[in-house]
Amino acid sequence: MHSGYGVKPGEHVPGEPMHQYLEDYAKIHGLSDRMTLNTQVAAIERLHNEDAGGAIWRLSCRSRRYRKGTATPYSINLVMATRKLILATGVTNKPNQPKISGETEFGAPIVHSAGLGREATRLLQDSTIKRVAVLGGGKSAYDAVYMFASAGKEVKWIIRRSGRGTNWVLPAHTKLLGFEFWRAVFLPIAAQRSTTDRSSRNY
Repeated sequence: MHSGYGVKPGEHVPGEPMHQYLEDYAKIHGLSDRMTLNTQVAAIERLHNEDAGGAIWRLSCRSRRYRKGTATPYSINLVMATRKLILATGVTNKPNQPKISGETEFGAPIVHSAGLGREATRLLQDSTIKRVAVLGGGKSAYDAVYMFASAGKEVKWIIRRSGRGTNWVLPAHTKLLGFEFWRAVFLPIAAQRSTTDRSSRNY
């Protein structure tokens, strides 16, 4: 990533420059025209009419589109055929909702970060919600803490001691006795312990 994105060597890459970099990469290498976004694959079939080129896969899809100048979506059905099919949906596309003792009697919203975008406005504008507890130490937790704190909510951030905590959002380098160290290698335990100690008080 060159300096045109405002990220200096050795610094963590924020979300916005990374998003812009990926968009630019796709345009430069002609990938944008080969992408179909907002599309859900409903079924995949392997056809029997194989030849020297190998098997043919047929994908039945449903794509959401927008008419020019409007924000109202409409859906169309698509059928695609290909000889090469790569599944790259990842292993974290489904929310991992932990079971918490007493959650059914809790009497307040429990929202996974995957649904936070849909629920954000309602939660932020609800004047009866004064305090928010955020469980986790990854990027989604960091975003949730910042969002609620910026809205004037009292936030309790809960991070397990066995995790690396929020070390990744700290400066990439730290100075000790005049020397600069790569924080992720030399100080992960100290950073983790300091963060979890502060966030786990009163629990």
